[in-house]
Amino acid sequence: MKHIKLLTLSIGILGVGSAYAQTAPTLPINTIVERVQKYFQGYPTEKVHLHFDKPYYAVGDTLWFSSYLSRNLPEYEPSKIAYVEVLNSRDSLIQTFRIPLDKGVGNGQMVLDPQFMTQDNYRFRAYTKWMSNFDASYFFNKIVPIGDVINKKLITNIEFQNNLNGNKSQAVIQFRDRAGKPMINSKINWEFVAGWETVDKGKGETDAMGKVTISLSAKERADLEGTIKGKYTRK
Repeated sequence: MKHIKLLTLSIGILGVGSAYAQTAPTLPINTIVERVQKYFQGYPTEKVHLHFDKPYYAVGDTLWFSSYLSRNLPEYEPSKIAYVEVLNSRDSLIQTFRIPLDKGVGNGQMVLDPQFMTQDNYRFRAYTKWMSNFDASYFFNKIVPIGDVINKKLITNIEFQNNLNGNKSQAVIQFRDRAGKPMINSKINWEFVAGWETVDKGKGETDAMGKVTISLSAKERADLEGTIKGKYTRK
């Protein structure tokens, strides 16, 4: 019986609503917008902003950021914790930070460990618990590019060639990626190291075979040949 009464009551409410909808006056759109704005003005809202110490980073760096909380009603008690999530380009969650806020301000850092971080565009998302009650589109979002020269292992092959006068030599270096394909038309920074000493360094660009030619003196070749160690980074 209770179920039947509830069903009858529901129908009665719907009927009243329908009758009211047919007789209610039409409100101007400006009046509707004004009333909605007044409603939300009386409702506390928050917004977290992040500021980074650099526009981009490399694996091995330490990323520093500051968080700032703004709110529309200064008289209410603001959130004391900001949550900062780090997601990769596949939208997988990498790490979450819990940042204490003092008068709406907090600081955080993230060590870009080469064992766990790779080159990618990472998205930093920030919010408070109060903000999580509303649409996630209002969360702070920022893409931060992170490069990687530590884990970019290159395959190199070096050959020495003598000039006709014998006073100069040339080092011809071929660069290949990890798949073994020649790195053609690629700009590089190069540095030759013998022991603890940097013998020479410079910039260059590989040719259609992935090779770059570097001029050396006879002494430089003698220092490098046999015990050479090369440091190469792709720009």
